[in-house]
Amino acid sequence: MISRDVHQTGVQRAFELGHDEARGFADFIISPTNRAAFDYLLAWPRWPYPASVLYGPEGSGKSHLARIWAARCGAKIASASDTSFEQFVNSQKLHLVIEDIDHDGCNEEGVFHMFNLCIDTGGALLVTTSRLPVAMLFRLADLSSRVRGAMLAQIDQPDDGLIEAVIVKLFADRQLEITPVVAAYAAARIERSLSTVRDLVTHADRMSLETSRSITKPLVNEVLNTMEDK
Repeated sequence: MISRDVHQTGVQRAFELGHDEARGFADFIISPTNRAAFDYLLAWPRWPYPASVLYGPEGSGKSHLARIWAARCGAKIASASDTSFEQFVNSQKLHLVIEDIDHDGCNEEGVFHMFNLCIDTGGALLVTTSRLPVAMLFRLADLSSRVRGAMLAQIDQPDDGLIEAVIVKLFADRQLEITPVVAAYAAARIERSLSTVRDLVTHADRMSLETSRSITKPLVNEVLNTMEDK
């Protein structure tokens, strides 16, 4: 959220207070691009195998969906670069989310042991990645085997409808109104990435406040031009 700071000179500036982006079950926007992955994760505990890979492009909503699954089954959440997987060693029926196993710094030995631990304790493991399992090259061959043997849930690149819906939602999270016409205008001109949508909303919020303007087509256009220049 952005607030105002008005000085004695009357000059107005915006500054970040931080805001909570709604990421609960009811806040996940379902579209044809993520329906299959959504349905698969919610089918737990009727998975055919206890380990699954959630694959999707950067900014496609993997973390949101993984957190919905974690809340559903009481899973812990960790990063693939986490070096403290030892905390889970004595867990009973461990359910775990490990995010970003394709990123640099992945603790391959730790992730491999978590695969085994979740399976051995009768729990479940969900790992997220922005690359398909067949495209990932791990130094640890046993981890490559585990990842490629897991079930695959895939999120495709966000479509126009999802981008437009997320634009409306993120503005609403900031208590800002945007008309469907303006949302459609922005969706038609922005990169197909939910992280880029978040950047658009943040910059538009700031510009709206600094210039005392509503969220309109001209304002959105100015923001998009500014983003392209960076």
